[in-house]
Amino acid sequence: MGSSEGVRLGRGRADRLLGLVEDGLYALSGVFLAGGALTLFVSAALEIARTLGRVPAAGLVVIVLDRLLLVFMLAELMHTVRVSIRYHVLAPEPFLIVGLIAAIRRVLVISAEVATVKGGTEFERMLAEVGVLSAFILAVGVTLLLLKKAGPLERR
Repeated sequence: MGSSEGVRLGRGRADRLLGLVEDGLYALSGVFLAGGALTLFVSAALEIARTLGRVPAAGLVVIVLDRLLLVFMLAELMHTVRVSIRYHVLAPEPFLIVGLIAAIRRVLVISAEVATVKGGTEFERMLAEVGVLSAFILAVGVTLLLLKKAGPLERR
């Protein structure tokens, strides 16, 4: 066996070892994301049980929606981890979707908070934030459409 062949075998083993470590880290990340999503889901259920009848239905819906959108974000990240392990590809779409959900979540929370604001600078700040978030949502939506039109990552 020549020296270049030995180096190639060593690189192949190192590559396989690093690939296993990478998959392991992705798998652990997925487990932590799943645990966080389940915890948030249970938290939302407990919040419903604890506040049912004590707060207006609209307030309860906003609280639960806020938590469930966080669960969706974590679920989308878990999907990204699964795809990364399976295909060894890191696609941009899931991250854009998480950003989209986060922005929509924030708009919903601001919408609920606006009812308690009497006006003035706080209202103007909230209005500006909704404007920026709306532009972000539009930009991410257009980006997702363009990526979908471009086809699967393998063809790009």
